[in-house]
Order: sequence, then C-alpha cells, then structure tokens
Amino acid sequence: MLNLMEMMERLAYYGVRVVIPIYIAQADEIGGLHFTQIEKGTIFMWWAIVQSLTPMLSGGFADRYGYKKTIVFSITIKIIGYLLLATQRSFYPFLFGAMTLAFGTATFKPAIQGSLVQT
Repeated sequence: MLNLMEMMERLAYYGVRVVIPIYIAQADEIGGLHFTQIEKGTIFMWWAIVQSLTPMLSGGFADRYGYKKTIVFSITIKIIGYLLLATQRSFYPFLFGAMTLAFGTATFKPAIQGSLVQT
C-alpha cells in the first residue's frame, strides 16, 4: 500500500512539473498565466529551494510525531498546494501555491521513506 501511495504521489508531482512551465509562461496557450520567463524562473527557484531544504527539518518531525501523522499532514498540505496552483492567476498567490506544494512534498518524502523502511 505504501509503494502505491508513493507511486501515485510521484505521478501527480511529475505530471504537474511537466505541464506547469507551459501553463505559466507560454504566451499562445489559451487560459495560461502568461507570466514572464523571469517570473517562471523565480517560481521554480523558490520551489527547488523549499523542496530541497525542508526535508532536513521534516524528517525529524516524522521521527518524533510518527510517520502516519506526518503523511496525513503532508498530503493535506499538498492538496491545498495543488488547489492553489489550479485556482490562482496572479503571481504572488501562484507562488504561494507552489511553495505550499513544495513544502508538502518535502514533508511527505521523509515520512514515506521512513514508513517503507519499517515495513
């Protein structure tokens, strides 16, 4: 069950990571956000920073408070992040959605990996 959960999380995450650059910046995409390349780069820079640095802290929380609680918390945060990415059309709210998703993903990874090690 944990492997399936990990697979579905990765499928959702990489599905978004492939499509989101087009949605953010391609000028001829109908319904796209039409952000500049600098704004797109800013979003991806902060996304990478948050997602890379947060596991150093969230791994300790997963060990202390339990893997299952941390997984539930992170999935809730990720859902909020996906919803924000889908509904926000201006730069700063969209950036906040990307940071929320990055934080949720960075919290999920240590918890699911710790759970897989225990099984």
